[in-house]
Amino acid sequence: MVRKFVLLSLLISISEGREGRYLDAPEVKSVSLVEPEGLYVQWSPVTQRQDDPVIGYKIRIWEIPESSDTEIQLINANKFPGVIRDEKVQQTFSMNNSNPATREVIINSQESKLYMVTVDKIKYNTIYEVRVLGFKRDVDGPLSVPVRIKIVKGSGYQVVLQRTMSGCQVTVPAEVEYSGDPYPYQYNSFF
Repeated sequence: MVRKFVLLSLLISISEGREGRYLDAPEVKSVSLVEPEGLYVQWSPVTQRQDDPVIGYKIRIWEIPESSDTEIQLINANKFPGVIRDEKVQQTFSMNNSNPATREVIINSQESKLYMVTVDKIKYNTIYEVRVLGFKRDVDGPLSVPVRIKIVKGSGYQVVLQRTMSGCQVTVPAEVEYSGDPYPYQYNSFF
């Protein structure tokens, strides 16, 4: 009878310890372009207990390798020869990216209650995967759902491509004039 009570007490204390240490994954709200060559990442905070607070967040960024093929084909309703370039990712899009992050930015949430960061020195025409996790003094929480982003920049144009687990988005940043003043304008298309 004593053994059963000790075992039951041990199991209860272990489960209470896990509950107190457990962290949810943050949700990435948006990843967008910041000039020059940067990403602006926003996320929602994780729920926490006052006696065991989240100390901060780690923003992990991976460069996703691509391969490209170039060939000449008839384009424009098969009337003119043109160059077709296909770029394909070499790593599948999934929740299980086990490669070490290319970059990591650490935000101390005790100093700032803002859940956003600007990551600079991002290369154009490169695919990045962005994920966020909350951490306590001695525990890292689970990673957020991945967001992939690529800023395609060419001569006279710029397009932001983004993929999440729920779909894809194309963003075309521009400027419009209102009363003679320029204002940022962003066209988003979801598919």
